[in-house]
Amino acid sequence: MIAASYNAFGSARDVLTVQTHEIAQPAAGEVEVLVQYSGINPSDVKKRAGQRGDFPGEFVIPHSDGSGVIVAVGEGVSEERIGQNVWMYEAQHNRNWGTAAELINLPDKQAVKLPEICELSAGACLGIPAMTAHRCLSIHGDIAGQTVLITGAQGRVGYYAVQIAVAMGATVIATVGSSDDAEEITQLGASLVLDYHDENIAEDIIKHLGGAKLDLVVDVAFGTNLPLYLPAMADNSAISAYASMQNPTPTLPFYDLMFKNISLHPVIVYSMPQEAKALAITDITRLLEQQALKHRITQMFPLEEIVEAHQAVEQGARGSVLLEVHSHD
Repeated sequence: MIAASYNAFGSARDVLTVQTHEIAQPAAGEVEVLVQYSGINPSDVKKRAGQRGDFPGEFVIPHSDGSGVIVAVGEGVSEERIGQNVWMYEAQHNRNWGTAAELINLPDKQAVKLPEICELSAGACLGIPAMTAHRCLSIHGDIAGQTVLITGAQGRVGYYAVQIAVAMGATVIATVGSSDDAEEITQLGASLVLDYHDENIAEDIIKHLGGAKLDLVVDVAFGTNLPLYLPAMADNSAISAYASMQNPTPTLPFYDLMFKNISLHPVIVYSMPQEAKALAITDITRLLEQQALKHRITQMFPLEEIVEAHQAVEQGARGSVLLEVHSHD
């Protein structure tokens, strides 16, 4: 079996190789998936670079997201699952075997049935981005009828967050980095799209809403963005932040947050409660069945070009970057 792997932390060019690996039979509670597409997220390239924890084992086959077809099952898993198209999540979380391989064994629940109407390439986009977006939107309660700001809506998480929030019945305001992005995010259902370079974001939101009425903010750059939107937030509102790369140790304006009773929720998909993961899967599946989600695949590489694929993510590719392991869409 062919897989991409690395046996030390380092740059993509220095450590990633494509070679043969042996795979065991699926253990009890596991399924074996013939991988069609492997999805690459920023956390995958950070792990490979040594920025996310210790080295897990003798080698690492990277990537947590992917899609494929179940070809075998372990003890305790129904054989009816064989032949199912699935999307995978957390495949390489706390273990060394991810989706950048022709075959993978992983726990049954982490191979989610993909509705027949969906292409396998779309399935490889979902895991981290869509589940993070769902958690950010649902962590503080029902958002139906509420107003939600989604920053960096052109990114992987933001792109899904806009669509899921609209489907949940929220009014969506978004920030993006260019006019081309603004048009695309408007087409996804955002009622107002602003340039995140603009320092008057709060004023524009207040004017649009007729007051400080943001109920929830889903934020990709918390430390940088907080001062820009805080004046537009309502009392008893909330912030769900899933990144703060430019300012990882922000100083908080405590009393500004306190007087509005604003709740702050840092979010990462890996440590979400199991109930939250189950709810995300249920809702994502329903939206897929309804064809209510668009997927943006920016670049596709063959498995042998994993180095170039990792470099594309590091260089800021905004949509999903996929490895095409087998192609059977």
